Amino acid sequence: ALLSACPSRILLENCERLHELNNRYRLYARTVQGPARSVEAEHKRLCDLALSRSADAAAQALIEHYQHTGDAVMKATMASSEARPLPLPNSLNSK
Repeated sequence: ALLSACPSRILLENCERLHELNNRYRLYARTVQGPARSVEAEHKRLCDLALSRSADAAAQALIEHYQHTGDAVMKATMASSEARPLPLPNSLNSK
């Protein structure tokens, strides 16, 4: 909804690519239990701030939203690496 009036095809294509990557990381982050959060409430807050043209507050809310997601991805990555050790390079497997 926020992008519907955007006249820039390049910007819209970049937003679509970021959305696809976000979906990948979001699904990955859900593989481990994290602190309770309301993503819907975060999205509503972001939308409300953007629509009210509160640019600084919207930017800060977006940074916080990304940080929460990044923390969840990091936690999933750490849990995954603890559960499955990384394979040794081929040169070390033969020894």
